Amino acid sequence: MVDINFIYRIPNLVINSPPLHMDSKSDTVDYEAMYDESIKNPTEFWSRQAKKFLKWIKIFDEVDGCRLEEGVISWFTGGQLNVSYNCLDRHAVKNGERTALIWENNRTKEQINGIHECISYRKLLEMTCQIANVLRTNCGIKKGDRIVIYMPTCPLAVAAMLACARIGAVHCVLYSVLGVRDIMKRIKSSEAKVVVTAQKAFVGDKCLHLRSNIDKTLKLLEKTNENSVNHVLVWKMNDCDIGDTLRDTDLETAMKAAPTYCEPVAMESEDPLFIMYTSGTTDEPTGILHTQAGYLLCAAMTHKYVFDYKIGEVFACVADLGWIAAHTSVVYGPLCNGGTTVLFQGTATYPDSGRYWEMVERLKVNHFYTSPAAIKKLMKDNLNCVNDYNVSSLKTIALGGEPISTATWMWYYTAVGRRNCLLMTLMGKQGEILQESGVQGKYFTGDWAYRDMDGDYQIVGRKDDIVRIKGVWIQIPEIESSIVGKSNNIENASYIGLSSEPSATTDACVVVEVRKSVPESQQKCKKFYRDILESVKSSIINIAGEHALPRFVLVVRESVYTWSNKMCRSIYRDMAEGFFKPLLKHVDPSENIVLLDYTTSPLPPVANKWEHLQ
Repeated sequence: MVDINFIYRIPNLVINSPPLHMDSKSDTVDYEAMYDESIKNPTEFWSRQAKKFLKWIKIFDEVDGCRLEEGVISWFTGGQLNVSYNCLDRHAVKNGERTALIWENNRTKEQINGIHECISYRKLLEMTCQIANVLRTNCGIKKGDRIVIYMPTCPLAVAAMLACARIGAVHCVLYSVLGVRDIMKRIKSSEAKVVVTAQKAFVGDKCLHLRSNIDKTLKLLEKTNENSVNHVLVWKMNDCDIGDTLRDTDLETAMKAAPTYCEPVAMESEDPLFIMYTSGTTDEPTGILHTQAGYLLCAAMTHKYVFDYKIGEVFACVADLGWIAAHTSVVYGPLCNGGTTVLFQGTATYPDSGRYWEMVERLKVNHFYTSPAAIKKLMKDNLNCVNDYNVSSLKTIALGGEPISTATWMWYYTAVGRRNCLLMTLMGKQGEILQESGVQGKYFTGDWAYRDMDGDYQIVGRKDDIVRIKGVWIQIPEIESSIVGKSNNIENASYIGLSSEPSATTDACVVVEVRKSVPESQQKCKKFYRDILESVKSSIINIAGEHALPRFVLVVRESVYTWSNKMCRSIYRDMAEGFFKPLLKHVDPSENIVLLDYTTSPLPPVANKWEHLQ
């Protein structure tokens, strides 16, 4: 028999350590006592939690080195650990056959029930080590190098993330629906040396050509001498051709030739772990750098305490791997805790609105984590279809992973966030503190909120969900929700500010995604457009007044969404800058709204003024 301790080279501190705390079925938490201690004795609290949840190569010297007023943020300085080791090795040696990942494959109309594949901790560790060795040997990757991962939500993508963490590379996972323009920005910003991708990705009934997008991106970067990528690792996906470019490597073939063990690198607590780019729904994408120890502890504690997770339960967060929710609640949190996590590939409503609930019944999911926007979309389609499935295994339908969250969400319930081991400060319009506080430094989360009589907090919206039109601040989500609820023809809407001057937003454009095709007959077509325009106009006037009316309404058949079901405003802002903005010079402000139809042509046709549709 092969000595597993030799294969995985598990240190004595792990072999001789007591079982993980999550293995105890009697584990209970006094939430209020934990919260009080975290505020009154933060150093002792976080030191104990870090030693309880994480395995360290070298114990830290200082818990909290943060000085926000100086822009200094550091946690557990002097400590060393490896994130991949914490998520894989220590579980593989004790419970190697425990299921780490359940890959819920993309559904098709032909499949009555979905299909899934289980990956054990031992298998995931082997895959991770093989990819890590490919990155080192084939691609010459060293600690600190950046890797872009542009993959479907699948086990290979998770293994690629953990492989980067294992050798000290910094990964940047991109949302699989991103196009060439967005990929190019992120590769340039991160200065990535390697791209890990797949031939294709399937989302519902759509096929996304990932490798083709990478090819186009790199060719554009090469024309401007801005290409930093030397190698592209491609998952061929059966018989697909990977192309003939010199930088392409067949990932699976390279993995088969690579050793199944890779020594994890000792990483400092504040070394970079990954870059997460914002979705760019309202502005240019911004890269946020997450480091090692503090992030991993946050992910593990959130998974354990917010969701009340117990070993053996099935945890399903349905986020795409390109979002922070998936990093925290699909990969790092559940795996650090030795849990079983679902990798969901597909959409909530394909092939029908029962997709989530069929999966819950088949996999016996205990914790289900999605976004409120996804639930709203299901409510609009057919939320009652949940009654067609046995979802009795569910303990929680939840949101979490943030410094403020609620433990459990119920149907049709607007949750109020409790305090999650942090002292929060509510600020007024001029930056004044709205409560007595001795806090010196401040971190602005970008959220608007209010505090109720019980001291709990309600998050009411993002700062970047507000735009100034003709000197008045407009709340974008309110307008968008109103437009969608007004017309049966409108699936979704996005309100975008247009700058006619460099320093001011004075006009707006509304993009509406229609539910069905534009009618062919001229009479029905006019009625279709009139309904849309009247809905847009009346909704905005009721919510914000006539000054907020858009100068343009753009009709689209399909749109690109973020995981939280928001239309990617950045795409339409770019279109506005290139197409609508020049038109502002030729449109008389006294005239009515201009409507453009993008559903039947690759470029918007000549503007049809409202009066032409009467």
